[in-house]
Amino acid sequence: MISSQFSLSDQHILIVDDNPNNLLLMELILQDNHVRYIYKALTAQQAFDILKIHPIDAILLDVMMPDIDGIQACKTIRENKSYDTIPIIMVTAVDDNDTFKESFEVGADDFVPKPINDVVLLSRLRSQLEKHQMHKTLIEQSRFSAMDEIISMLAHQWRQPLSVINTITNTVRTKIMLQGIQPTDLENYFNKIEANTEALSQMINSFKTSFSASHSVSCTDISYTINEVCELNKKSIDDLGIKMVLEIDSLDSMMLAKQSLIQVISHLLKNCFDSFSRTSVDNPTIEISLKKNAETMTLTINDNGEGISENDMKHIYEPYFSTKREKNGKGLGLYFAKQLAIKQLDGSLVIHSKPGETLAVVSIKSGDLC
Repeated sequence: MISSQFSLSDQHILIVDDNPNNLLLMELILQDNHVRYIYKALTAQQAFDILKIHPIDAILLDVMMPDIDGIQACKTIRENKSYDTIPIIMVTAVDDNDTFKESFEVGADDFVPKPINDVVLLSRLRSQLEKHQMHKTLIEQSRFSAMDEIISMLAHQWRQPLSVINTITNTVRTKIMLQGIQPTDLENYFNKIEANTEALSQMINSFKTSFSASHSVSCTDISYTINEVCELNKKSIDDLGIKMVLEIDSLDSMMLAKQSLIQVISHLLKNCFDSFSRTSVDNPTIEISLKKNAETMTLTINDNGEGISENDMKHIYEPYFSTKREKNGKGLGLYFAKQLAIKQLDGSLVIHSKPGETLAVVSIKSGDLC
């Protein structure tokens, strides 16, 4: 039995093999190591049905099966966003390179050879489960990091209208005390208060939407969404004296994960703001461009801040790595943005940088028009 602080006992393991003897052998190995939740399937279709019902943490998947083989089953599982991060370990007697290559291409995480060795099986299963648990932890921490940034931006945005409302109420109070207020003045003051409270309400709705836990696909006006994010960040843009240059193609609305797009842009703009706040730049500028071809949309965000050093560029996508050392940066912004671009927007995120310039390129798969 493998000794580790990580416990297998509470993990839900799905075993898929068309040979009942192999199913029994793997089940016994898992039971001997205190795994309490074991699910068995003789076919890929049975495995798909189990996945719909039970919260599976890892899959031991036979390669050679009738009807739907393990490689096709792995591909099908990975295409479903509900299961696309579940560790899949292929179990096979086939050891040719083509099988390995094909399996990894469709999303397999590891291999266990047949005949099955219990030490190898448990070691690789434990390793994949630990990686999966770490990934889930990082995602949760990324969400908390994003929440912290959203709340900070919201507080920053609220200060101006609250200040206006406070000034108006003090003015009204003073005029009442001096008996120098006119009904027309009151009407004007009330209108200004209503306008600022409406602005506060709109900010709440916008920020609530931008941090929605849902990343479901919806009909999205891309051009409007980019302008919406810029408006959400207007206070930071104004405070830092940033010139915004937008070159945005007018596009038809299409189906995509709008909240993921909002969060990706917000993370990238936050990095620009942090760069400008650390460095004195003449005419700080952010250029946002959106172009579309037949299959993809390309969103670029370019700033003339301090840039990222060559050494830091090697690590910028890693979780917990931050260039904001003096501000104790969490190092999750770019990691989270890249994960959203890949997993939610079916695209990619690449950062290019040199002294005095950083360019973020977000490629997004074009969705269906709506």
